[in-house]
Amino acid sequence: MTKIFAHRGASYHCPENTMSSFKKAEQLGADGIEFDVQLSADGVPVVIHDRTLRRTTNGYGNVDSMTVNELQRLDAGSWFAQDYKHESIPTLQEVLNWSKQTDLLLNIELKSRGKESDLEKNVVASIMKHELANRVIISSFWKSSLKQIKLLNADLLTAILLEKSVDDSLAFAQKLNLEAIHPNYKHVTKEYIDFIHSHNLKIRPYTVNNDRKMRRLVQWNVDAIITDRPDIAVWQKKKRNEN
Repeated sequence: MTKIFAHRGASYHCPENTMSSFKKAEQLGADGIEFDVQLSADGVPVVIHDRTLRRTTNGYGNVDSMTVNELQRLDAGSWFAQDYKHESIPTLQEVLNWSKQTDLLLNIELKSRGKESDLEKNVVASIMKHELANRVIISSFWKSSLKQIKLLNADLLTAILLEKSVDDSLAFAQKLNLEAIHPNYKHVTKEYIDFIHSHNLKIRPYTVNNDRKMRRLVQWNVDAIITDRPDIAVWQKKKRNEN
């Protein structure tokens, strides 16, 4: 049955990668949340997509140039709407602590950008500390990050993110025993899905916000849809189950 992952939380309804967006995703019936993690200057995993602060906060400069305390003093909500002016950048620990009160699956995207860092080690340590390994999928565009995750804990579920072709990444996924491929939905066909499934991998397209495309992907039995609109995706999934 197709799962619904809320992309950066319910980011159509609330500022992305904030606790409000994650809580809204749960309220809307999502099966899981997808969010981005990178390190602060003092090595704390924080939840924010961009390398720089300008788009989604009232700060400037790079995320990794500020300590976690400095980052959490920033306003991470007003850019979306004034009602969210008290939103801050969450730490990974905050999200994991909250998620233990829910049944949500967690898709953590690593924003290491292929550099040597402590991100992978710190993320794995946090997951194990909170005993959430059975509910986590770790994804990345960077093969080096996924390789490091498997070296740290071979049992964690992992997925390679793809912007375009699956060709070379399929071989990589098989070599490192990754469990899934997360492609851009624009390049997904039924044949593509069947091909991935034939290699015993799961496929979770991103970022699917059109109801017609959602309906088609659900009919084609994708393992999950990653979407800014979990409300629409949940509705499409319900319609499919009723037929």
